[in-house]
Amino acid sequence: MKSIPHEGNNYRLGIDVGGTFTDLVLVDKKNNIHIHKVASTPSVPNEGVLKAIELAAADQGIALQDLLSQCEMIVHGSTIATNCVLEGNGAKVALLCTEGFRDSLSIRRGIRDDAWAHRIPYTPVLVPRHLRIGLRERIDKHGKETTRVDHTSVTSALSYIKQERSESVAVCLFNSFINDSHEREVGSILEAEGVDWVTLSSELAPIMGEYERTSTAVINAYVTPRVGAYLKALEESLRGNGYQKPLLIVQNNAGVQTISTAIKRPATLLLSGPAAAVGALETISETAGRDSLISMEIGGTSCDVIVFNAGEVAITDAFSIGDYHVALSATDVHTVGAGGGTIAGCDSAGLLWVGPKGAGAIPGPACYGGGGQAPTVTDAQLLLGRLRDGPFSDGSIILNIELARQAIRSQVAQPLHITDEHAAAGIISLMEQTVIQAIEAKTVQLGVDPRKFTLVAGGGSGPMHAASVAKHLGCREVYIPRLAGALCAFGMTVSDTKHELFRVHLAELGEYSLKSTQGIFDNLVAQGEELLEKEGFNTLQKRLDTELDLRYTGQISHIRVKIDRRLTSLADIRRNFEVIHEKLYGYRHLNAIIEIVGIRVLAYGKVTKVSFDKKTRTNIIATPINTRKVYFFDQFHKTPIYQGKTLPLEVQLAGPLIIEEDTTTIVVEPDDYITVDHFGNYILSVSDAT
Repeated sequence: MKSIPHEGNNYRLGIDVGGTFTDLVLVDKKNNIHIHKVASTPSVPNEGVLKAIELAAADQGIALQDLLSQCEMIVHGSTIATNCVLEGNGAKVALLCTEGFRDSLSIRRGIRDDAWAHRIPYTPVLVPRHLRIGLRERIDKHGKETTRVDHTSVTSALSYIKQERSESVAVCLFNSFINDSHEREVGSILEAEGVDWVTLSSELAPIMGEYERTSTAVINAYVTPRVGAYLKALEESLRGNGYQKPLLIVQNNAGVQTISTAIKRPATLLLSGPAAAVGALETISETAGRDSLISMEIGGTSCDVIVFNAGEVAITDAFSIGDYHVALSATDVHTVGAGGGTIAGCDSAGLLWVGPKGAGAIPGPACYGGGGQAPTVTDAQLLLGRLRDGPFSDGSIILNIELARQAIRSQVAQPLHITDEHAAAGIISLMEQTVIQAIEAKTVQLGVDPRKFTLVAGGGSGPMHAASVAKHLGCREVYIPRLAGALCAFGMTVSDTKHELFRVHLAELGEYSLKSTQGIFDNLVAQGEELLEKEGFNTLQKRLDTELDLRYTGQISHIRVKIDRRLTSLADIRRNFEVIHEKLYGYRHLNAIIEIVGIRVLAYGKVTKVSFDKKTRTNIIATPINTRKVYFFDQFHKTPIYQGKTLPLEVQLAGPLIIEEDTTTIVVEPDDYITVDHFGNYILSVSDAT
C-alpha cells in the first residue's frame, strides 16, 4: 500500500461530509486551493461526495475520471459513524464475554455525568442481555491462564448468535489487556465459522477497565457493518472512476488512516469530521503567527470547539457519544447542537428555545423552499438582512426571505407577541449563548482565559456569529480564513497519517522500571515503523513520539507525559508530570509515589503541507457591490455589501458591513474593523470586548 505521501505533482482532495453540506477542498498541481460546497445526501452519502468531485472537476475544466486518475491523495471525513450511534440504526450486536461478566456493560460501574441524577434512566444498552453470552475461560490478573477456552461454550454461543441473526460480534474477555491469547483464539473460531464482523477488545482498546473496554468494543461492533459497507462502496465508486491510490479517512485523534484499517476500527471515526480542524489550525498558527487559538466551527447542524493552546491541541483518552463510553484517543472537541439549520420555537410557557435539533439537508431551513416549516437560525439571519435573498452557494439552493418570515412570524413572533425582527434577533442571540457556553466549557471552566486567545471562525455559519461571540468571550481579535466555509475539508488535505500503539504496563516510577520499559518501547516503535513503511513513508517523513501514562498511587485517572525514552531523566519525567497535574487539578503531591500504568508510541507519517501563499498587492479600491438594510442592535442600518474576492490586500474597513465569500458570509458589526492580510484572509478587530 504505497504512495500515501503527497509529492506535490498531482491533485489532492479533502472531502468533509456534514449533516447539511458536503465540503470539498481541492489543492491543484500549483498548490492553489479551490473550495466547493454542495448539499449533503444523507440517505446516500456517496452521491454527495461524487457530486462535489464532479463540481471540482468541472471547475478545473477536466472530466471526473481525469481528475481522479491524477489525484495523489483523497482524505475523507464523515459523520456516518456518529450518526449511526446517535440515530440508533447500527447493527444487531452479540457480546462474548467471560462467564459471570455479562452484566458489566449494563452496570456501567455506576458512572453518571451527574452523580445525583439517580432517577434519570441510562441510555439503553446496545446489546440486550440475551445476546451477552458468557464463555468458560479465565486469565488471572498476572496474565496467566487459569481456565482454558471451552470450545463447547464457544460453539454453543455461536449457534445461538446465528439463530438470533446477529450481524456483528464483540469479544471482550476478562484481563485480555494483559494476555490476549484467549480473545485471539475465540476470534479465530468465529472467523473460521464465517462471521463477517468481529471486534476483539484487546486489538481495539487494550486498556484496564472491564466496562470501558467492553463498551468500546460494543460501539465498534455496532457501527462496523454500516460504516464498512459505506466506505467500501465509496472506495469502489472512486476506483471505478479512475482513482488508484488508497482512500484515507480522518480519525478521532486528527490523524488519517487507510480505509482497510478504518473498516476494522470504525469507532476511531466517531469524531472524524470535527477532528480534521486540527490540521487547519496548525496551518493558521504558522501563517498568522499566533499559537493560542480557539476554533469555532459552525456548520449547518452543529458547532465544534477546539482549543489550540501554546501550539498544541489537547488529546483525551476517552469520550462519550450518545451517552456511550468510548475508550479511544481523540482530539478534545466539544460539540453542541448549534448551527445554521438549528430549529427554534417557543413552548407553552412562552419561552423561546433554540436547538439542539436541526433541519438537516432535507428538508432544510424554511427559506430553502424544500418543505421545511420550522424556523431556523438561517431563516433568522436572512430576515435580518445578513444573508442575501436569492441563490446561495453553488446556486442549487435559493433563499426565500418570505418563507423565512412566515416561519418565524407564525411559530415565534406571534406566539410571543413581538416583532418578526425581535424574534429573529432572539433566535440568533440564544443560539450564540449555546456557542459561548461551549467555548467556556473548554476554557473558563478549565482555568483558561479566552481573552488571551484569537478566535478562529470556521464553517459556513461561523463568520456570521464571530463578532458577537468574541465580544462576549473578551477576545479582541477574530481570524477568518477565506476558506472558513470548508475549514475541516482543508484540514484534511494537510493531516498526517497517525498510528497509536499502546500497552498496559504497571510499575512504580523509578530507575529500574524505566529500564524495564525499553523493551516494550522498542517493540512498539518497530510496529510503528513497519506500519509507516507499508504506507510508503521514507525515513525523513516518519516521526515517532513516546509517552508514559502516569498517576499518583491510589488515583484512577492518569496523565499522558511526553518523554524522550533515551534522554529524559527520571527527575524530568516526575517534574513534567507534576507540572501537568498541578495545571489540571491545582495541586501536586511532593515526594508521593508515581505509578506507570501505560506505554504509548505515536507513529506519524508526514505529508507535504499546503500553506497560504502571500498574495500580490494591487491598487484596487474596495468598492461595495450594493447596500441593503441589515439589523444590528435593535435597528436596521444601511450596510455596504462587499464581494470578498474583489477586496485588495491590507485594506481596512469599518463596520457595519457584510462580506460575501463563495462558502460563507462575514458579518462586521458597527464600530468593528476588518482587515485583509497578506494571505487574503481576514482579521476582525472587535470593539467593547469584555
